[in-house]
Amino acid sequence: MKRFYKFIKKKWGKGFTFMLVPNSSGGRVKSLGIPFWATVLITGIIAFNIYVFFAYTIQIKAIYNFRADIHTKKHVIAKLENEQREVKPTLQRSYQTAEELSRLKLERTKLLTTWRAIQQKGQRVSTPTDN
Repeated sequence: MKRFYKFIKKKWGKGFTFMLVPNSSGGRVKSLGIPFWATVLITGIIAFNIYVFFAYTIQIKAIYNFRADIHTKKHVIAKLENEQREVKPTLQRSYQTAEELSRLKLERTKLLTTWRAIQQKGQRVSTPTDN
């Protein structure tokens, strides 16, 4: 890391020269001097743009995947809602049947209690007459 900083410090005041040499023999050679800091800045901007491009592409792909997932889940929800509408009347009848069974069990218990009471009274009445 120390070497890197040393390299940057050494090159900071210097730069690069780009030369444009024409194909024809009559053309003039042109040169363009670019300071080192400008080269670093341009390289950094290019690297940042490449990073943003790939990050953006990945985000777009994720968004498409989420949309596809949402679309699939909407279909599943619609299917489940239809099934629920079909099952709901049967479920209500089951609840009504369960309530009726509960009511009938209570009636049976009351009838059995009454029957036992009648049997006990009948035994008391019939016992003295049997003797």
